Amino acid sequence: TKELSRIGWEVRKPEGGMFIWGKIPRRFSSWQFCLAALDRGVVVTPGHAFGDEGEGYVRMALVHDEETLAEAASRLQPLFNP
Repeated sequence: TKELSRIGWEVRKPEGGMFIWGKIPRRFSSWQFCLAALDRGVVVTPGHAFGDEGEGYVRMALVHDEETLAEAASRLQPLFNP
């Protein structure tokens, strides 16, 4: 989560699980953000897949090593710049 915070993405550190939820910029729906992330080679799950309250968020699995997660954060950084 350190690398996500570095790019300006506020996420809660998981309390023992391997998934985190990230609030996405308002200009995206959760589906649009997932497509934009996929264009950058990063797969995340749209929050609305877990119910209406998930809209505006995406869910990510922290199953890769730190280097891979840092690369993913770097690829997502442009999505947080207006």
